[in-house]
Amino acid sequence: MKPIHWRRSWAGKYLRHVPRIKHLRGTFLHRTLGDRFFDPRLWRWDRHGTALGLAIGAFFSVLPFPLQSIPAAFGAVLARVNVPAALVGCWITNPFTFAFFIYAQLKLGSLLLGKPSLAQQMNDLMQRLTFWELVKQAPGIWGVLMLGGIALGLILAVVCYFVVALGFDVSLRLLSRSRAARNPARQ
Repeated sequence: MKPIHWRRSWAGKYLRHVPRIKHLRGTFLHRTLGDRFFDPRLWRWDRHGTALGLAIGAFFSVLPFPLQSIPAAFGAVLARVNVPAALVGCWITNPFTFAFFIYAQLKLGSLLLGKPSLAQQMNDLMQRLTFWELVKQAPGIWGVLMLGGIALGLILAVVCYFVVALGFDVSLRLLSRSRAARNPARQ
């Protein structure tokens, strides 16, 4: 669609406020990231870039620290893959799925470290310790949580990459079939 056409469309009143590349040159982002920020591969929706961008976002989404979208976006820029896909991948953990992922991280981290499950550890600690002694034991939980988060993030990233790549291929095949069905004269 030519620029004159989208300006007249229903989306034109919103799209005219989206900053253009010429407006972003010289800003903080441009000074920080350089010309790499304007690389077309960062914004193109192709099979590999989209799948790897979503995998990067999925990896960072399960790590137990806030603002996962910032390292996901920087990771996508460094890997030169789709940045919007990396940001969407960060939405895998949300307030509805957060508890499941924390539980899976704790179980996986305990399994990898060869410790008993955290629920059993907490039950044993609660019977023997006071509240303040339990608080002193808490830093050990962060190691289990971080190891479980890295392991779960790697698993989730590999699964996301292959699911998105397969979905991309299937959707392109379905799109070409529907175009062929609409335009039988081109065959």
